[in-house]
Amino acid sequence: MLVLLAMMVIGAINPSFWQLQNIFSLLRSNVVIGIMALGVLAWVVFRMTASSTFSVIVFTTLALHPLGYSAELQRVIRDQIYWPQTLLTLALFVVAFAAPLRSQRATIVVAILAGLSLGWTWLTREEGVWLIPGLAVLVLGGFLLDRARHVLGRVLTVAFAFLVVLGLFRTLNYVAYGSFAGVDVKSSSFEGAMSALQSVQIGKR
Repeated sequence: MLVLLAMMVIGAINPSFWQLQNIFSLLRSNVVIGIMALGVLAWVVFRMTASSTFSVIVFTTLALHPLGYSAELQRVIRDQIYWPQTLLTLALFVVAFAAPLRSQRATIVVAILAGLSLGWTWLTREEGVWLIPGLAVLVLGGFLLDRARHVLGRVLTVAFAFLVVLGLFRTLNYVAYGSFAGVDVKSSSFEGAMSALQSVQIGKR
């Protein structure tokens, strides 16, 4: 609902938004992914504050920021989709551990989505390790707010979904390229090539 509302407001401000060519461009870009991530964030804000007004303000303020619709951000490259991936992952972790749903089954579904999102984000860039401290704080907060066995079940669910994404990606890489690597810059062949290039010395020794 918030996504549709944001699109209507954007269209009212900028009528060219609804041009067919522009819609296809947006669907191919990170704009839609960004709006979806902001929608999840707004839902999390609502769950944490119980204020629909505040959640709508957060969503519309971020969704209508003009920088998000610049031509630069409509290119599909990893740098441009990384921020909504990170936002989506953090928001799902908040729901899974800091503000769990009343239904354990629904919370497990959120935990699965959190693990899948984390795996997707982890593979997009090579410095995904920076997410671990913040996610660890959320998980520890979950142990303080809920029963340990429930939280442990969610942790295992997230870990399983995360490993499924990494395992599937590596398997497809092996089938297609003969390499069981994940992020290319972390592979031994890439590091070896970089070391060889950097070891070249020019001039007299």
